[in-house]
This record gives sequence, C-alpha cells and structure tokens, in this order.
Amino acid sequence: MATRCSSTEADAPPGRRAIHGSSEPVPTGVPTGAPPTGTGACVDGSSEPVPKGSATGPGEPVPKAGSVAFVARAPVHLVLNMAMTADGKVATAGREVTTFGSRHDQRALYALRATADALLCGARTVEETGATLGTGSSVFAAARRKAGLAPAALRVVVSGSASLASEAALWRQAGAPIVILTRATAPEAQRERLRKLGAQVWCSPGEALDLRAALDWLAREHGVRRVVAEGGGVLNAALLAADLVDEVRLTWVPRIFGGATSPTIADGPVARVLEDAVRFRRVSVRSVGDERFLRYLRIPRSEPTVLHGD
Repeated sequence: MATRCSSTEADAPPGRRAIHGSSEPVPTGVPTGAPPTGTGACVDGSSEPVPKGSATGPGEPVPKAGSVAFVARAPVHLVLNMAMTADGKVATAGREVTTFGSRHDQRALYALRATADALLCGARTVEETGATLGTGSSVFAAARRKAGLAPAALRVVVSGSASLASEAALWRQAGAPIVILTRATAPEAQRERLRKLGAQVWCSPGEALDLRAALDWLAREHGVRRVVAEGGGVLNAALLAADLVDEVRLTWVPRIFGGATSPTIADGPVARVLEDAVRFRRVSVRSVGDERFLRYLRIPRSEPTVLHGD
C-alpha cells in the first residue's frame, strides 16, 4: 500500500505515500523536547551518559519470528496506517510510484494523524517520499485542539544507523519536535550531526533497536498514549513481530503494480508458521468511490483461532 508519509502536509495532492522500509536494522522510537547536550549524550538505555530525567531500563529486544517471547504490552495504542494496491503493494518495485490513493484517502490520513500523540516513520521512507509528518490543514489542527492534544504530533523517525539525510524535507518544515530512534552502536558523529540539526536522539541498548523500550519511554516521559505508524515495510514488520500493533487502518486501492520485489505492508519476517501469525479482526469497512477503508483490531494471542468454512 502506499505510504502514509507525504511531501505536502497541508493540502496534499491525491495519492498515498507508499511506505517501504529502510535497509538499516529496525530501531525504536522516542519523543521530543530539547536535544540532549554534551558529546556522547544518549537518551535512554545505552552505556553512554544519560541526561537527567530520561528513562532507565533497556526493555526487551525486538523478537524474531517463530521464537517470540511476548511480554507485557506497552501502555501505548499503536495504529498501523497504510494504503495498498489490490495485489498488496505499497509502491512499484523501483519506488517510482509511491502515492496512488485519492483525496478521500489523503483526508483519512490527516484525520487519523489528528488523533495521535506521535507519528512514527522509517528514515528511508522519510527521505524517499519527502515526508514532513505534518498536521495538515487548519481543520485537522482544530480537531487536535478540540481533543485536548498538542498542536502537532511528535515526529519520530527510526534510523538505526543514525543516517537520516541532512537534506530530508523533514528538517525544513516547522512543526513538532523531531526525535530520532537509533542504536547505541550508531556512529557518534552521525548522532551528533542529527542533534545539531535539531533532533533529540534516543539510543537503544545493544545492536538491535528495541521498539518496545522506545514506546515505553514515550509513554513515561512524554505522556504519549497513541502512536500512528506510517511505514515503511521493514519498520512495520518489526512492529508486528514485536507484537506492538494494536490496530491496522488500510486503504484498499483498485490498482495492480505487480513485481516480486515491490514493497509490501510488512517487508520482513513476522511468522514462520500459521500459529505465529499476528491476527486481526475486521471491525469496519467503508467504501468511497472505488476505494475501501478498512479497520482491524488485534486479536490477543491467547484467543483461540476459529476457522470458518463452507
């Protein structure tokens, strides 16, 4: 499906940004505020100095498909929001086409963002789609005020190697604070570069990015209770494998891209056998023109599988 990150955040043209994943290992996200100061400063969980008031524990590493040890869920409701073609693609194989939904789809995107405390997106998706993770028009800003939310959602970007480009459009767009989720093993020079650009950098302990620890940190330190994740596929797969997705919003677009290498909603290992698959229950479907807008809620793993047949 197309990605949820778009280059024009106010009145974006028809189409959805296709979300595909980064080539880096998937990390975990964290919030805003003034960037930590001092060489080597790393927010949360690393062996480097931790600023006063930051989170403490490292949390569990991202589990691998087929051998997932599921622990207590983070106190954050995470919504995975994507648009996809009829054959399950979010972009063409060469990423030449990453937006293909209608204006209805675009409006649904901003309406959902208006309910979020934080937006979560992968670094390569931000770069390739020109995403700025904005609030949209004044209509959606008003919806946030009415709901008692901050004027704009935190902009959280996952970049395990801290390589998010300095030229990304995100840096040039005024808005909510930017948080980069990276690994403690990412080069310090890269992390310092991101701080100088104005971001707060959160470092996950160990070689892998701990998404659960990041969500926990967001909840504790910034009061984040609702996150909307907008891809890409590698990040989505990691969130699903870690059992962190509570809800999925899908826009089904009647087009076919084809291609064995075209990015999909989840471009990474999630389940090796049927029993490991992350299950969802459809709770609503709405048709607007030729598009279908679907909403799914996660089925707890403790709930037995029921197969329906003729």
